Amino acid sequence: MNKNFQGLSLVLASSFCYALTGILSKALLNSGLAPLFTVFLRNTGCAVVLGLVVFIINKKLFKVEIQDIKTIVFAGIVMFLYSAGYFFSLVYLDISIAIILLYTYPSMVVVASIFVFKEPITKIIAIALGLTFFGIILTLNIFTATLGQISFIGVLLALGAAVGAAAYAITIKGITTKYSSFTITFYSFLCSAVGYTIMLCFQPPQSLPTATEALQISSTIVPYILAFIFYARGLRFLTPGQVGIAASTEPGFGLILAAVFLGEILTVSQILGSIAIIAAVVLLQIFPSTAKTAKN
Repeated sequence: MNKNFQGLSLVLASSFCYALTGILSKALLNSGLAPLFTVFLRNTGCAVVLGLVVFIINKKLFKVEIQDIKTIVFAGIVMFLYSAGYFFSLVYLDISIAIILLYTYPSMVVVASIFVFKEPITKIIAIALGLTFFGIILTLNIFTATLGQISFIGVLLALGAAVGAAAYAITIKGITTKYSSFTITFYSFLCSAVGYTIMLCFQPPQSLPTATEALQISSTIVPYILAFIFYARGLRFLTPGQVGIAASTEPGFGLILAAVFLGEILTVSQILGSIAIIAAVVLLQIFPSTAKTAKN
């Protein structure tokens, strides 16, 4: 299979799983569950489940060389920070504003890639990036927002999450050919779970979830795990810049899933935006050599 096609397929699958997790999480929060405790249980559950999978498949996947421990731990800390930043930005911002700010991270990945991986910005990358941002703006109806009412703290948190998402891609890119995506994702979830545990020490839950609620929370574990595994795997075949652009299909998937499961209706603007995002991904597939994929 063409490596460019395989990489894009993995990142698209990651975006779909991440969007599905968002839909499931939104349903949980709408039911009245405590947000912080819910996300703590989700991330801890991911670490436990993925740890058991690795233990069953191949215990050697737990092994990390001493010189790479700092990178693995840093990736986990970054995952925690950007997931927490995005989550708490929703306290201050409308979800559309938070998402559009979060998905500025592809440009941050491209810019960072210039310095870290000496990745050139080709015409195809520039066009795809432009289409992606134009598509995101349309799909999220950002033009309807009242800018004067946007929280400064919320903007900082969302942009911080975008920086974190870019940093995560850059951080794990260097170790994706050395370690399994299972290994990288497991330790990222483990560090993230530790971070949320520390937060809970300062804001303990008022009550524990019921068995039914715990089962509902567990429904987010599998798609969330797959989202990060597919993402890490996709980085084997694509440059961080390409991955950032392809991963920006997540808002489009989110809109479609929201329409299917939550009954939300897509506007003309959102449909056009989704088409623009898909066009960006198609460009990366049609011109893989021009976009310069990363060597495996």
